[in-house]
Amino acid sequence: MTVHKPQILDVASELLQKRSFTSFSYKDLSDSLGITKASVHHHFQTKEDLLLALTERYRVRQRTRLGEIDEKNARPVERLDAFLAMMDGLAASGDKICPLGSLQSELNVLPERVRENVDALFETAKDWLVGVLDGGRECGELEFEGSPEDSAVMILSAVQGGLQISRARGRENFLAVSRQIRIAFTNKTKG
Repeated sequence: MTVHKPQILDVASELLQKRSFTSFSYKDLSDSLGITKASVHHHFQTKEDLLLALTERYRVRQRTRLGEIDEKNARPVERLDAFLAMMDGLAASGDKICPLGSLQSELNVLPERVRENVDALFETAKDWLVGVLDGGRECGELEFEGSPEDSAVMILSAVQGGLQISRARGRENFLAVSRQIRIAFTNKTKG
């Protein structure tokens, strides 16, 4: 059976989101794909190589998804709702967490080059949310205390925590976090 890099990355992503980076091996990948470990090593010599490819893939997908949210939703409040709905897709899976949250929880054991990609993933999400919040405040749809930067970090932290709790205690916990974010940030007279 011939297996290509995208298939290996698909299975690696699934394992990362369900277990963690340090909790799966090339044996797990080869068993899931029905190939030998040598076949996995042929495409990714080391686990660091695999994780670099995986985090770069996440970065491309993240930019694409955030761009799609922007294209489909003109209003900042709609963009915030679409972002929360996208994250709810992970909560709805029942056993997955956001790849960024999974990787950030293991940051101290990740190779430096991978940490740079993880930092870039976070910064991209934060910068996008800053733009949404800033635009929402400017047009009066969103209101909040403090800076858009601090508020973006708070939202990302709440979402990541909500996904962790959701996996352990059920999706309704993420939905509660999502509702509270919307309540906290929506202008009650406009949103």
